[in-house]
Amino acid sequence: MTKIMETDPEKRYTAEQIKRHPWYTKTNKTVYEAQGLIIGKNEIPIEPSMLSHLEKFGFKADFAT
Repeated sequence: MTKIMETDPEKRYTAEQIKRHPWYTKTNKTVYEAQGLIIGKNEIPIEPSMLSHLEKFGFKADFAT
């Protein structure tokens, strides 16, 4: 695991070495292999509790949606 955080690029693990490491292979790969959201293509999820926080600061909910 320390080789992942190595500051010397010659000693640091490559992306392929990390993918073969037990720490990586035992984890939920969907988190690490997710491609993320594409603005304009994917609907961006909005957390309802955040909308209420915005309203406390004077923003209307439709401003954020």
